[in-house]
Amino acid sequence: MNKKIFIVSIIVMMIFIPIKIYADTCSADIQNEYYNKINNIKYSIDYVENNDYNITFYNIPENIQIYNDYGILVNKNSESEITSSSYEGGKNYTFNFYIQNLSCDMSIKFQKNIYITKYNLYSEREECKLEENADFKLCNPEYQGTITDESFERELNKYTDELNKDVEEEPVEVSENNNNNYYLYYIIGGISLILIIMVIIIISKSRKKAKRLI
Repeated sequence: MNKKIFIVSIIVMMIFIPIKIYADTCSADIQNEYYNKINNIKYSIDYVENNDYNITFYNIPENIQIYNDYGILVNKNSESEITSSSYEGGKNYTFNFYIQNLSCDMSIKFQKNIYITKYNLYSEREECKLEENADFKLCNPEYQGTITDESFERELNKYTDELNKDVEEEPVEVSENNNNNYYLYYIIGGISLILIIMVIIIISKSRKKAKRLI
């Protein structure tokens, strides 16, 4: 009797208590397989406005969940492509990639660190829209230094002064043809002078002979 009760109890426990049976374990081969898949995930960073960026992930394989620095699940519906928004420039962000697999629990994860450069808001000033300021460093959208209104005006004035100085000191280019023309003028002038002197000498001698004959 006791034996029958024991067998019935075992059967009841098997029915009502869930038991996880894994076909295989989370082996190193499985982890490497997912690691390679995660390495194939690409991303792009797109500027929105006011130093705010979006990050878009591509080629997301199945059974991979992506969490950002705030612990928020990025790909909620297991999409192969997803855009995550509201990331401030000038910061580094860590994304955790978890393997969602029966044989691997959620403790198995891989990480990607993504640094977003700070957007230079001064590059949108009216002065930076002028063609002559195209090479001004503080007008570069990716300039990472600290800028204030005063420093921007000061550096812009220096840049403008340097441009004007270069224009004033720009040497006049003398082409090779012009040099040849100058040499030709000197030669013609020299020959003309010699001919004039010779004519004067001949005339002078002729006059002297004429006087002697008289």
